[in-house]
Amino acid sequence: MSLTEEAVGMAPVQAQVIECVFRERYSDFVVREVGPDGAVARVVAEAPPAHAPDEVPAEEEAAATAAGLAALAGGGADVVEAIERVLSGADPGPAALPPCSDKAARTAQHQYARRLGAATDTDGAGPAMHVRVWKAGGSRKRARDGGGRQDSRNVWPAGRPRFCRFALYKENCDTMAVVGALARALRCKASSVGYAGTKDRRAATTQFATAHRKDARTVSAAVARVARQFPAVRCGGFSYVGDALRLGDLSGNAFEVALRRARVAGGDREALVAAAADAARRVGERGFVNYFGLQRFGTGATSNAIVGEAVLKAATGRGEWKAVSDLILGARARDEPREVEAKAHYAAGRLREAVDAMPRRQRVERGLLEGLVRHGANAHLSAFETLPKNLRLMHQSRVFNAAAAARATRHGFAVVAGDLVLERGGESRRLAADAAVRVVGAADVGAYAIDDVVLPLPGHAVTYPTFDGAEDAYAGRLDDYRSEKHGEFSLSGAYRPFVVRPAGLSVAVVRHTDADEPLLATDDRADAPPFVAPTPGARDALVVKFQLPSSAYATVCLRELTGQSFSTAAHISAMNGARDACPISFYDE
Repeated sequence: MSLTEEAVGMAPVQAQVIECVFRERYSDFVVREVGPDGAVARVVAEAPPAHAPDEVPAEEEAAATAAGLAALAGGGADVVEAIERVLSGADPGPAALPPCSDKAARTAQHQYARRLGAATDTDGAGPAMHVRVWKAGGSRKRARDGGGRQDSRNVWPAGRPRFCRFALYKENCDTMAVVGALARALRCKASSVGYAGTKDRRAATTQFATAHRKDARTVSAAVARVARQFPAVRCGGFSYVGDALRLGDLSGNAFEVALRRARVAGGDREALVAAAADAARRVGERGFVNYFGLQRFGTGATSNAIVGEAVLKAATGRGEWKAVSDLILGARARDEPREVEAKAHYAAGRLREAVDAMPRRQRVERGLLEGLVRHGANAHLSAFETLPKNLRLMHQSRVFNAAAAARATRHGFAVVAGDLVLERGGESRRLAADAAVRVVGAADVGAYAIDDVVLPLPGHAVTYPTFDGAEDAYAGRLDDYRSEKHGEFSLSGAYRPFVVRPAGLSVAVVRHTDADEPLLATDDRADAPPFVAPTPGARDALVVKFQLPSSAYATVCLRELTGQSFSTAAHISAMNGARDACPISFYDE
């Protein structure tokens, strides 16, 4: 049995249901990242720049010479001669520059030497510290000389920021898999490729990325190699920036979604057009409750929220760690044969056999089993500590959803006394546990809009609202979120907007003929083949466009628009229902 919206705390949508099929094709879901500056990620057709706009091109830069390096270091003719002999290969080196205790001056010497194509290191200590110079590729000379730290990094032009920023496009594949392949193609650590967040696998997505000290042409060539494994991967929109992208460095995402086989039960196309227009007006005007979407909670009958609650109880002494393992490794109706076998071995205490049987793609389950094998059959805490730490956060998400549902059901979309709002003029309206919040008094209700209202994710450092029914709304929270024994499992909490209002929302009914024809343009390149609009026919689809902040879920917005569940079971039901209702023989082929 698949997880449902009700199981993770969401309230039913009170609106006319528009039946449709979500993401029947991966190209029906197009996501473009929006950067902190408001720029939308797009892959454009352009040659990678040879140099950064503020950088001095190599052909215009004064030629580096041995004499120039010696002069920079304060050396005389003997130093010039030593450098020239090393660079020509006549002397194995190293050539030692005069002592220099100023780190900035030594850095300038290293940079100048690299313009000569040399490798460098720093030797000595205190006032005797000095730069040494080798011919590039002279690591064997360094080993024989025995000392210092050689620096053979790629020459990086003066004035160029350290990171190459670009837009990365992918189709129907994981962000992590593409980033890993790109790092291998660039011959660097995966951490040298920065990105702001992972994007949906079954989608066409474009996002910003950065590569440390890799020029645009190198990145472009590496992406071309990655495309041999992931054919639809492309890049473009290059620039050089001073900082790497890190998780969370985005303001949101722009979505274009095609919902195929759209219909209103018992109605015709005119009824569908009217329902779509009403949904767009309703959601555009008031927004929607900012629930965490189903994908936050995992799949299967036992959600990550239940596991997270068990973790917190165990960490605070009100539960057992074995119960956590039993939840993660419990049998589920949709388990594949190998998972069934692995979980049977676990239940019988045959841990090594369980590891061998568990599919590698089940990373959490397999990781837990491997931890039990490594640390001992009863070392459930030690085994769990090897897993991603975000599982415990799922409990917070479910409690938030339930509280938001209760708040919406009881008070709707109006600000009421007892609501929480962020203090105006606070630090970027931050939402961490130490954010400045206040409880709205009866006299202040008119001073705030529903967009100002926040609800806490439970923790030991947050303020809770006092509106009528708030105590019942947060009935699912634990008594304490501090763990004296396992401090890493303590939760301080955070705040999350109660309502999100999608920007640029539009909903259109699109007629089309072929069930397989593209309904959205996914390729932003100027030289891409022009997108051919679908041929009007007997089929109907909703094409929805909107933009959301980074913390909001597109599926929650679509659920509010259509009144339809977006669970796996509902998706299968919608597919079957649309097939039965459709008069076109395609569905029976």
